[in-house]
Amino acid sequence: MGLSIGFLITNPWIIRFSFSTGFGLLFGLIILNIRRTIQKQKIRIRHLQTLLITDEKTGLYNYRHFDDCMEREILDKNPFSVIAFKVAVQNQLLEKTGQYLNHLVKKPHIAARVGKNKFALIFLRVGEQGALTLGREIMDGIENEIGIDSSQIRARIATYHPRQNMDLEENSLALRKIKEEILGRTIWRLR
Repeated sequence: MGLSIGFLITNPWIIRFSFSTGFGLLFGLIILNIRRTIQKQKIRIRHLQTLLITDEKTGLYNYRHFDDCMEREILDKNPFSVIAFKVAVQNQLLEKTGQYLNHLVKKPHIAARVGKNKFALIFLRVGEQGALTLGREIMDGIENEIGIDSSQIRARIATYHPRQNMDLEENSLALRKIKEEILGRTIWRLR
């Protein structure tokens, strides 16, 4: 007959035709069942894709997704600033911090948990002064909203301002430098 199963599943005319013929009811039910199964599988796939890029404890993006986003922004030569926070507190407050950052940071910006007690935020098209201001405001928010003393919060900032003719090697060097600045061991205070 030459019809693919995909054509049969997605073409409502075939289902109407099958119902109007003697062979139709069973065939129509099979097609509907296949459609439901495909829809359920698509939902499962979306759920698994979400689990791959999020931190289960905080609901923020994980380090892998953060790294992919930062690399993509560098390859696309988009200017951005990264603010990293290290919070020296217990797990319960880490979860609250993650929820606060998740509520605060909206697309196209990115909030991620990049270590046991480290968070990093990517702000697109924000310069160094803007990042310093945002960093201070976020630290104040963490202190006031969550109740974490500012002495337990450390922050770092790095900015990326691409030049027009940067090649791949220069981009890779810039990415490595930002990672060292942001995720390095030395954490300094913003205040």
